[in-house]
Amino acid sequence: MRFLCSFLGEELKKAIMLQLEYYFSRENLARDTFLVNQMNAEAFAPVALVAGFAKMKAYTTDMSLILEAIKESSKLELDEAETHLRPVDVEMGGGTPKSVI
Repeated sequence: MRFLCSFLGEELKKAIMLQLEYYFSRENLARDTFLVNQMNAEAFAPVALVAGFAKMKAYTTDMSLILEAIKESSKLELDEAETHLRPVDVEMGGGTPKSVI
């Protein structure tokens, strides 16, 4: 039974990672003005904000699991304090992320 729980945990973490990668994809950010407006000049958005989205809350409210998913993503990165995240491939220009314009 322990193996099954571990497997389900890994699948859940993967689902969380994929959802977060979608939120911060170029395609989504081009349309999601709310999320773009929450990003700072370095294109970081609060992890707590994204964790509060309905779809994310349906997956989990465990912030440590969300942080693990971000750390395992090759498309997302955390700031040093691990309170904000952004897409890895953001190009900065004039204080706004070019990848979302």
